[in-house]
Amino acid sequence: MKIINALLDHAKVSNGAGSDYRTAKLLAVKPTVVCDWRKCRSFPNESRILRLSEIAHVDAEYYLAMIHAERASDDKVAQAYRNLAERLSPKK
Repeated sequence: MKIINALLDHAKVSNGAGSDYRTAKLLAVKPTVVCDWRKCRSFPNESRILRLSEIAHVDAEYYLAMIHAERASDDKVAQAYRNLAERLSPKK
């Protein structure tokens, strides 16, 4: 699963309505924008990732790094972001 879908799923559960439509409204974007994020046709900008993380009550830094890793076009850059995300991931 793409990391953006995990973040959207957390936000969907946390916002109480349980829908991407409600999440879109909380972000002040059209529902089609959220759909495009789910299908990886586009990615949210950093401000939207921060807001999604707030809604979902999750660590924003981890998701910022992982989403950058997913959209990186260079394998070394993607790996660097994954390494960073690993360092930032909440301890279990």
